[in-house]
Amino acid sequence: MYRIGIDLGGTLIKAGLMYNGQVKAFEIFEANAGNGVKGNLPLIESAVNALMAGSKVLPDQLGGVGLAFPGLVDPVRNAVISTNQKYDDAFDVDFNAWAESNWNVPFCMDNDARLAMIGEWQYGAARGHQNVVMLTIGTGIGTGVVLEGKVLYGQHFQAGSLGDIL
Repeated sequence: MYRIGIDLGGTLIKAGLMYNGQVKAFEIFEANAGNGVKGNLPLIESAVNALMAGSKVLPDQLGGVGLAFPGLVDPVRNAVISTNQKYDDAFDVDFNAWAESNWNVPFCMDNDARLAMIGEWQYGAARGHQNVVMLTIGTGIGTGVVLEGKVLYGQHFQAGSLGDIL
C-alpha cells in the first residue's frame, strides 16, 4: 500500500508519496501560515491528489495519510493541543473527517519533530538504536526522544518536547 506523509511547516509544506518506506514522489510549496490550517487544506488536498495522479496510484492503493504538525498533538485523537502560535485555527479542524472525506483512508498525526525522529529511528541514521534524541531546526526548534526502544510521549503527550522556541 502507498502512504502519504505531510509536513505542515511554518515556511514550507511538504507532501510525499511513499511505498515500502521509500519516497516515490513529493511536492513542496509555500506555507501560507497566515491563512491558518483551513486556508492551506485545499492546497494540501491538491498536492496529494497530484502526487497520486502523477504516480498512477488508485484510491484503493492508498493505505493512509499522516500529518506532521508544528505543535503539541494528541496522537490518539489526532487533535492539536498547542499550536505554538502557528496555525491557531487547527483546534477547530477535524483532521480525521478531513482525511476520510478526501481519501477514505486512516489518518494519523503527531508533532513534527517527534515524527522526524521516528523516521530517523526506523529508516535513517538512528536505525537499530534503542535510545535516541533528535533536535530539529527549521522555522522553529523541536525535539523527539526514544528511550529504551519506546517513543517518549508522557501522560499529556508533552514528554520529549524539550522546549519550544518560536
